[in-house]
Formats: sequence, structure tokens, C-alpha cells
Amino acid sequence: MTNKKSIAVIWDLDGTLIDSYPSIVSALFQLYGEMGTPLAKEAIYHEIITTNAGALIARMEKETGILFSDWAARYSQIRDGKTDQILGMEHAEEALRSLQNKGIAHYIFTHRGHSTFAILDRLGLRSFFQDIITKENGFPRKPSPEAIRYLIDKYQLDPATTYYVGDRVLDMDCAFNAGIQGVMFIPPQSIAAPSGKESFLIHDLLDLEKIL
Repeated sequence: MTNKKSIAVIWDLDGTLIDSYPSIVSALFQLYGEMGTPLAKEAIYHEIITTNAGALIARMEKETGILFSDWAARYSQIRDGKTDQILGMEHAEEALRSLQNKGIAHYIFTHRGHSTFAILDRLGLRSFFQDIITKENGFPRKPSPEAIRYLIDKYQLDPATTYYVGDRVLDMDCAFNAGIQGVMFIPPQSIAAPSGKESFLIHDLLDLEKIL
């Protein structure tokens, strides 16, 4: 059980620890092609960075009358078939190891489902995490703070020394709603902009060492 005074980092996954946006964009591009109304990859990327993939799928439900759950299931099927294309984000493993060596505990809260574990195993990152919350755990999607609050309660984390690291405004809203500090990660190639709610802004995961 984690000491209340210790530092803990809860991580987003896609775009933060793993460079998965190319495969996500590819999956949504294919999905829109199947719907018969192709959408440019640049537009898809902009949408998932500024909102999330769910917003695009909700639009598909509205345009076709086919249930969101059906489109979401097909999207997951396509996306999960592309997981072998996913690489770790630059310096992800180094940052995780360095912080772990300082006694900092790692957790994950992601909207991704069961493919989370296969990806982390393939990249050799799974052993860094004490707990991993995915879509299968059934918590409301971000920016709901319920999953983060669950981790805080389960591991007796101190909100004052618990950080959520993510790459989108949605992640910072989630951290803010949970009453913890948000670290927004905007890598050089990202089109994301600061949320205004983050406690810290970094452009390299190794910069976490300067904060924690």
C-alpha cells in the first residue's frame, strides 16, 4: 500500500506513453471509408487531439442512425488490428524507470481497452505500473474523475502529491476535476495547445524529473 506522503503519477496512454495516433487515425480513416463518407486524415488527427475519437464516432451515429456502440465496436476491431505498429513515445521507458528509482509509483488510466496490456507487454513497459485502469473497468470516460479517485482511495494516495500526465485538454480537465495536479505533455510534433488548467507543461517526458 502506497504511503500517503509519497509521490504518485497516473498516466494517460495514447499519445503520452505510446505513439499510437498514426494507428488511431488510420483506423478512423478506414471506418469513415466503410461508412461511405471519407474524411481526410488531417481532419481526423485534429479531432482526436482537440476532443477524442468518441466525438467522431458520435458524429457517425448521428449521420447514419447506426448505434454508437456498433461503430465503436468496429473501430476497436480495426484499431486493435494495428497495434503492432505502435511504438513507445520518445524517452517513455527512461522516464518511467528514473521516476520509479526515486520511489515514485506509476498507474495508468486510459480509454483504451484490452489491447492496453498487449501493447505494454510488447514494449516492455507493463511491469512499471502498480495498477492499470482501462475501458473494461467500466468507469465513466474523461473528464470524469471517478477512475482517478478510485486509484487515490484504493492506494491511499495523497492528492497533493499525485499527478496525472496526459497530452490533451481532456486529460487536464480530468486531473482538475479529481483535485490533483495535471502535467500536460505536448511533444514537438503535436498540434495540441495548453489547456490553461494544467499545473505543469512539458515537451519531453524526461522533464518530469524537474517537477517531481
